[in-house]
Amino acid sequence: MTSNMGKGLTYYKVTDPSDNAVDPKPGTLRYGAALIKGKVWITFQRDMNIKLEKPLLISSFTAIDGRGVNVHIANNACLLIFKASNIIIHGLQIHHCKSQGPSSVMGPDGKVIPLGQVDGDAIRLVTASKVWIDHNTLYQCQDGLLDVTRGSTDITVSNNWFRDQDKVMLLGHDDGYLRDKNMRVTVMYNHFGPNCNQRMPRVRFGFAHVVNNLYQGWTQYAIGGSMKPSVKSEANLFIANRSGNKEVTWRRDSVGDKNSWKFYSVRDVFENGASFLQTDWIAIYAIGLISNGQSDPSKGNKNILAFWVSFLLLHLGGPDSITSFSLEDNQLWIRHLFRLIAKLFAAAYILFQTFPNNNIWFPTILVLLVGAIKYAERLTAMYLANLKRFGSTTLPKPNPGHDYEESVAKYSQTRSVKVVEQTQITVVENLEHSYKDRSLDDSKKPEDMDMEILVTAYFLFQDFKGLLGSFWTQMIKNQAGISFSTLALLM
Repeated sequence: MTSNMGKGLTYYKVTDPSDNAVDPKPGTLRYGAALIKGKVWITFQRDMNIKLEKPLLISSFTAIDGRGVNVHIANNACLLIFKASNIIIHGLQIHHCKSQGPSSVMGPDGKVIPLGQVDGDAIRLVTASKVWIDHNTLYQCQDGLLDVTRGSTDITVSNNWFRDQDKVMLLGHDDGYLRDKNMRVTVMYNHFGPNCNQRMPRVRFGFAHVVNNLYQGWTQYAIGGSMKPSVKSEANLFIANRSGNKEVTWRRDSVGDKNSWKFYSVRDVFENGASFLQTDWIAIYAIGLISNGQSDPSKGNKNILAFWVSFLLLHLGGPDSITSFSLEDNQLWIRHLFRLIAKLFAAAYILFQTFPNNNIWFPTILVLLVGAIKYAERLTAMYLANLKRFGSTTLPKPNPGHDYEESVAKYSQTRSVKVVEQTQITVVENLEHSYKDRSLDDSKKPEDMDMEILVTAYFLFQDFKGLLGSFWTQMIKNQAGISFSTLALLM
C-alpha cells in the first residue's frame, strides 16, 4: 500500500473516543477518517473503547493504525468503506456490531451522506478497491464480520482473528450482481475459530485465494461458493470438530449447471477427519451397512439395496461437487485404486447374496459395470496426470517420417557396397503444423476467424506442450534435489 505513504501524508492522532455522526469534533476517529483530505495516517493516543453513533465512512488513502494500544470499536455501528480505495485497517478489535436504520453521516470531503439500512457487519466494503485488513480481531456481530460486495476488488485480508460468529466472511453481494465477477480477494494467515459456523469465506463470482489459514472447527462448512467463483485453497490447516460435520466445502449449483465453481487445492492439511468430500466415506459406510443387513429381512428389500450399492459406485465414479487441479493430488491414485477394488468386491458380494431370487439382477449388473468404468476412468486420469507421468504424457510420439524404413534400407545398401552417395536435403514444410505464416483475414466472418484462431492455438499447443511438461517436471526434480541437499547439510 505504497500510495498511503510518502509525500503529502498527514499524521493524525485520535485523542477523544466520543463520536458525533454528523458534526465530528477534532480528535475523534470520525474527524480523521472523514474530514481530513488527502493521505492520512491515523493512530491512537491511548487505549480506547469507541462506540460509534452511526457507521464510520472511511475516505480514500486512509490508514487506521491501532498498533501499540488496545482499541475496541464495539456495541453499536462499525466500519463502512463506500466507493473508496487505498485503505488500511490494522490492529483494531471490532465486535458486537449492530444493524443501523436509515440515517445521515459525515462522509469524505466533509459531505453529509444519507445512508439506508446497514447490516450489523464489523467491516463492510461496498464498491471499494485496494483495501488491506490486517491484524484485527473481529467477533460476535449481529450479521457478519466482513462483507466484500458490489464490485469491490483487490482486497487483502491477512493475520486477523475471526471467532465466535455464525456468518464470518461474505465475498460477493448476491447471485444477481454480475459486477462481482471482477472481484479478487486474498485471504491469508488468518485464524478462524473457535465457534465459527460458516462463510470462511463464502464466495459469489470472482476469485479468492485462501492461503495459510488456520480453521479451528466449523458447524456447517468452512469454504463455500456459488455463481461460478474460482477458489484456490493453498496450505491451509483444517481441524474439524470432534463431532458434527467434517466436510470443509459447501457449494450451491447454478440452475442447470453442475460445475458451478472451480476449486483448486494445493498442499492443504486435514485433521480430526476433515475432508473436502465426504461422499467416498459416506458411500463406504453405506455399503458396509447394507452388507451387514443383508441377512436381516427387516432391513428392507435386499434386491433394491443391492441396486443402490451399484448406484453409489456409479455416483462416486464421477463426483462433480469438487475438482482439484493440483498435480500433487494425483499422486493419490494408488489409494483410489485400492478403494475401487474394495468397493467392487463389496458390491459383488452383496449382489451375490441376492441370488437366485433377484428379479432385477440385469439392471443392477449394468449399473455396476457403468459405475466401475466411470470410477476407472477417473482413476486413469489421475494416474496419467500425476507428477511421475506428467512429462511423458505431454510429449508427442516419435515420428521418424513416412519413408524412414526405405531410407534406412537404401543407406544400408550403399554402405555395404561402399558407394558414396550425394545426399541432397530438401526442407519440406509440414503443412499440418504450419502456423508461422498464418495471418488473419479481416474480410472473413467472425465465426470463421474464431475457428482459425482456435486451430492455430491447437497447433501451438501440440508443438509446445512437451517443452512445458519437461520444464515443469524438471523444476520439481530440482526442488526435490535442493530439499535433499538441505536435509543432508542439516544432518
